[in-house]
Amino acid sequence: MLTTAELVTFPDFDKPFNLTTDASNTALGAVLSQGDIGKDKPIAYISRSLNKTEENYATNEKEMVAMVWALDNLRNYLYGAKKIKIYTDRQPLKFALGNRNYNAKLKKWKARIEEYNHELIYKPGKSNHVADALSRLKTISNHVFHSSTDTASEGMSLDGDETLTASEGKEDGNLSSAATVHRAEQDASDLIPHEKIEYIFLVIFTSECVMKIIAYGFVLHTGSYLRNGWNFLDFFIVVIGMISTALSNLVKEGFDVKALRAFRVLRPLRLVSGVPSLQVVLNSILKAMIPLLHIALLVLFVIIIYAIIGLELFSGKLHKTCRHSNTGEYLNDLDELHACGVGFKCPSGYECFDDWVGPNDGITNFDNFGLSMLTVFQCITLEGWTDVLYSIQDAMGSSWEWMYFVSMVILGAFFVMNLILGVLSGEFSKERTKAKNRGDFQKLREKQQIEEDLRGYLDWITQAEDIEPDPDAQIIEDCHKNKVKEVVSIDNFKDHENETQQTDSWFRSKKKNLERTNRRIRRACRKAVKSQAFYWLIILLVFLNTGVLATEHYRQPIWLDQFQEYTNIFFIALFTCEMILKMYSLGFQGYFVSLFNRFDCFVVIGSISEMVLTSSELMAPLGVSVLRCVRLLRVFKVTK
Repeated sequence: MLTTAELVTFPDFDKPFNLTTDASNTALGAVLSQGDIGKDKPIAYISRSLNKTEENYATNEKEMVAMVWALDNLRNYLYGAKKIKIYTDRQPLKFALGNRNYNAKLKKWKARIEEYNHELIYKPGKSNHVADALSRLKTISNHVFHSSTDTASEGMSLDGDETLTASEGKEDGNLSSAATVHRAEQDASDLIPHEKIEYIFLVIFTSECVMKIIAYGFVLHTGSYLRNGWNFLDFFIVVIGMISTALSNLVKEGFDVKALRAFRVLRPLRLVSGVPSLQVVLNSILKAMIPLLHIALLVLFVIIIYAIIGLELFSGKLHKTCRHSNTGEYLNDLDELHACGVGFKCPSGYECFDDWVGPNDGITNFDNFGLSMLTVFQCITLEGWTDVLYSIQDAMGSSWEWMYFVSMVILGAFFVMNLILGVLSGEFSKERTKAKNRGDFQKLREKQQIEEDLRGYLDWITQAEDIEPDPDAQIIEDCHKNKVKEVVSIDNFKDHENETQQTDSWFRSKKKNLERTNRRIRRACRKAVKSQAFYWLIILLVFLNTGVLATEHYRQPIWLDQFQEYTNIFFIALFTCEMILKMYSLGFQGYFVSLFNRFDCFVVIGSISEMVLTSSELMAPLGVSVLRCVRLLRVFKVTK
């Protein structure tokens, strides 16, 4: 009927096809036809709604989505066709597809369109009736009406769920019929068998719950039904099922129980209560949450450190690309723009200009702290980290840059992933051991009778143990005697010392007084540097220093440069005072025993060297930037 009434017709693959598309703010529409415009015969009508992401697209992007989607849905007609004329009411698309400087999303869409032998033709919106009507259907379903025998018969057996209406227009002949499709709500009677089965399962689960409550008790005593977490989950699911069933039967209108029915998805978790091995796995994951949080903090520190190092080394390096000296067109190597500089040289006729937004529409770069963290996170996930490495090498050359990326991948991806697996494995072993011990204890408890346990405890209580003489008493008494002798000897020594001091000269007595004062000061300083307040004060200074370093970005103002320089001198002075104070209170030997103190000394010396070499202009800018990265290692003090 559809074909005899000339609403749709069969395709002729020896003739070119006409594909008319349109997009609105809510939906897409397209018509496939053959023949001259105004006298062409329709072959298929298609439409669908936009998803949430597509609704945020620009107008040109929506129109391109309509073309790509229409070509994909009508691929069985159009793939291999001699000629496809694509009509759109968006004239800028002709120039957008011809422009070589487009983003990755448009690049993918263009590649899919170029699979077909097509010609893009502008059609004014006032004559684009059919596609415009299809793109404004108030429906969430995909609709396809075409001349295939099966689908045509399906389209006629809609029984009120979908209706296809057409009205003949004046300008486009048969194609001016605007197809409107309306989908009714699904008949609720189809769900009645499912609801009956739902009642059966609810009765079964409720019976199980009641029997367990009778057997174990409800909640008040140890070992009762609700004292077990998995039983509590089962009880919660049963109660929600009873409430939703009662409300759906008692309250017919004015209350929607769909939200309560959503809790049915928890029923598969009842399987956990019956399978002990699944309980071990889930308990292991729950117990591992806190250790995994610590690993997540470690990952965050690694990302922050590498992000600031990348900010110091690669800021502003990914904005140079090759452009034609005369026309200003970008150089596309395999349809991709890439950085130029030391590693990649522009061909003849092209120059390296610093006006490119950067790879991935300017997202992949190290210009500021946020984008630097995002780029480091991308590399740690191993998603295109080699592309970032090659872009940096194109801009800066292939010398030492690979060490930054390889170390980041090894530390951030492989090492941290093994830490996560190790934590999960350790918690699983602990939980499995606990489950085994718990099972052994329950078996032992079942074998023993309550009377035998009581008799054993009474026998143990009534039997008194012989009190043996304490061997430590004699040792304590001997120590007490030795202390008394020591006190006497100390008193004698003090008397002798007083006699000696009286005979010493005035300079010797002053020296002893100074040494005594020095010891008291060192003890006070040692107590201060080993206190928690001093420790957290240094950690606070480390984080403040890191925050100042994170403010650096590409093309920053002069006042920020001066602020960073002054704060750098301030923090260097504070950390130098810390090092000197520790060396004085602990002594050189005591200070360098700790590996963290050695590390602090190295960082302080490196920072002072950097400041001196920068102020005297004895080093090239690259050497200074590398040396400034030493300051970032102070963040590792937090792991102390």
